Amino acid sequence: MMEMNQKIIQPLYWDILESAHLFFLDRGFEKTTVTDICDNLNITISQFSVLFESLDEVLETLWTR
Repeated sequence: MMEMNQKIIQPLYWDILESAHLFFLDRGFEKTTVTDICDNLNITISQFSVLFESLDEVLETLWTR
């Protein structure tokens, strides 16, 4: 698995959550993909996967906040 610097991970974590939240509001969960979020943030799916195992985990994280 790709090792990422903590200074990159923390902001990226919140960026993913924010981007996903906006996509969920605009398109709904069912029509949002990991690729949508990654493309929006200009990151790879591997970078996404360092922080979240799935889009379901992102939704669950947002739901609990």
